[in-house]
Amino acid sequence: DWLELLGGFELVHYDILPHTGGRRLDSARVVARELVVVDWRHEGPPEVWRNDSFLLPPRHALHRLRSLAFRAAGLTSAPPRPRCRPPVLLYIQRALATSRRIGNEDDLLWALDQVIRGWPGTEGGREAAGGGAAGEGAVGRGRRVVFSDDPRPPSALETVRMFHQADVVVGLHGSGQANVIFCREGTGIIDINLPEPHSQYTAHTAYALGLEYALVLLQGTALHQRLHISVPVPEVVAALRWLLAQRCLPEERE
Repeated sequence: DWLELLGGFELVHYDILPHTGGRRLDSARVVARELVVVDWRHEGPPEVWRNDSFLLPPRHALHRLRSLAFRAAGLTSAPPRPRCRPPVLLYIQRALATSRRIGNEDDLLWALDQVIRGWPGTEGGREAAGGGAAGEGAVGRGRRVVFSDDPRPPSALETVRMFHQADVVVGLHGSGQANVIFCREGTGIIDINLPEPHSQYTAHTAYALGLEYALVLLQGTALHQRLHISVPVPEVVAALRWLLAQRCLPEERE
């Protein structure tokens, strides 16, 4: 799906061999006519390099991928819509994930809706994407959109367009947050994150692409594999209010 959207790729189909009959998985091979490797331009002596840089794509690669996706989807990388328009909030849902589902999700979504509906000039509403039924309530000028894996994730094209239209993205640490690469510069990102050293991908992407980043740090241990996590709703709401205040000064409000 993603390769077809970006285009310019020749797909070579092959079978993965099972671990049966003495045949090994690593016996499968793919022939590549050209191999493109994206890496950091290291500066300074090796002892000052980050050991985890292989997990964090360099800025120029992130910008290149975003440009390719925007062009393929017929979008532009122009700055966000006029700053004080009622916002579109995109919520990343982990409905079918095997870990880190938000246990108090109903409370969180209710609180987020109160902020969106109460924002100057908004007419509250919400809608869903990802193959699910639309949420209750008429879709007004200010709204919440749900990016969900239930019953299926959105297509590549739908994903790019959803994140491109968002003014604020809210999500708990997970693969769905990788899609913030398709946000326009200046989009607000609320990263509900884990107190674990590796959980810095969304922060890296946000700062590399000029997104407005707000961290809500969870408390606890071994959260990465926990099935359900309760998030601090007041802290998420405070982050949302802060991000909205950055994009709309009182004298600019409609």
